[in-house]
Amino acid sequence: MFLVENGYFGCTETISFEKLLVIAFRDFKAFQCHSGQKCSQTKFVPRFVWKPETHGAHMGHKGHNGKIIAYWLGDCMQKAVERSMAPGREVCKWLHETNNWPNDERLELIAATMQTLCAWFREVEKHGRYLTAEAADAIYGHGMKYLRYHLILCKISMRMNKLHWHIRPKMHAFHHQMKDAQAQRLNPRHHHTFREEDAMRWLKGVAQRCDKKDLERSIAKYSRYRLLSMHRRMFHLNRAARLRNR
Repeated sequence: MFLVENGYFGCTETISFEKLLVIAFRDFKAFQCHSGQKCSQTKFVPRFVWKPETHGAHMGHKGHNGKIIAYWLGDCMQKAVERSMAPGREVCKWLHETNNWPNDERLELIAATMQTLCAWFREVEKHGRYLTAEAADAIYGHGMKYLRYHLILCKISMRMNKLHWHIRPKMHAFHHQMKDAQAQRLNPRHHHTFREEDAMRWLKGVAQRCDKKDLERSIAKYSRYRLLSMHRRMFHLNRAARLRNR
């Protein structure tokens, strides 16, 4: 909403909100083509980004699509700060033509917030299930910095009387994920945020391998083996971590 409201995808006075979202989606697809990142996101429509009666600015999307959208928004905000353009992209194009750049106090802070979120995504995607101390600290640092910036933006939005940058219960859960990642050295991509998907992937593999005549008992047996294996592995990992920290 910040980019649309401030004219980064076109003039807000002469172009309708729906048309601006079409231009934004065109820029999103150009970003995907340039970066090589694929997702199943369909076109942007008003109800996708704005729910005035309930939430205000609010994007509804799938998990992986949200990550790609975050990368795109981070790239757009970086170009907005630098007042730069890229071939085939729509962001900042109209402002370059008119030289009518907005003066919004939130610009640099939103750009820093999105870059921090993108850095957090890259960290959790880069590492496996078990983290080193350095990786856990990096994930914790990026996550907590994002929460701090988000809180500041929420206060600014309240002062500006805008329904942007809400504090939701998910933010509290995210805070616990960061604390657990640092304390337990478990990647939240596998342990928290995506544990349901991770469990379903494992169950699918087990169901394909086990005896179909006794499916429930076979899954229970494999689950017990998995828990025992993880318990033993965590024992050795914790012992190695204690030796490193001496």
